[in-house]
Parts: sequence; structure tokens; C-alpha cells
Amino acid sequence: METIKVVRLKSGEDIVGYVTETEDTINIGYPMVIRLITQQGIQSFTIQSWLPHQIFKHNEADIWINDVLFVNDVADEFVVYYRSEEH
Repeated sequence: METIKVVRLKSGEDIVGYVTETEDTINIGYPMVIRLITQQGIQSFTIQSWLPHQIFKHNEADIWINDVLFVNDVADEFVVYYRSEEH
């Protein structure tokens, strides 16, 4: 089943998107990278497109499971934020 999740890669990047897991790969649709920002001691985040989706036929990526540290669910409030930014 395809759900919105966060995928932490071994590279340290946190990617959010519509995740479908298989035995060998994780497919992420509309992948967006989460960037943490610290200003004046306050930490917040922003998300931006992870792929240059304008040049791809489909805005999705398959990632080998060996490149993934973990997959986790996201809070309902974050799902609303993600969906407002995804297109």
C-alpha cells in the first residue's frame, strides 16, 4: 500500500513521499527532501523537490533497500503540509 512516509537514507538525507516497499527497493512518489534550518537557536524545516521532476516522465524514484537506514510514518499535521507542497 502506498502511504506518505519519511525515508532516511544512508547518505543522511530524509526524503518524504508516497512510499511503496518491495523486497529489494523502495519506490518514492513525489519525493521531497527535508532540510533542517537553525536560526537564532530555533530549529525549523523546509521541504523541496528532491528530483528535477521537470525533466522526468514520472516524479518518482526507486531506491535500493541497502541504501536505506529506516522508513517511518509521519505525523498527520506533516501530511497536510506535504500535500500542500507536493505539486
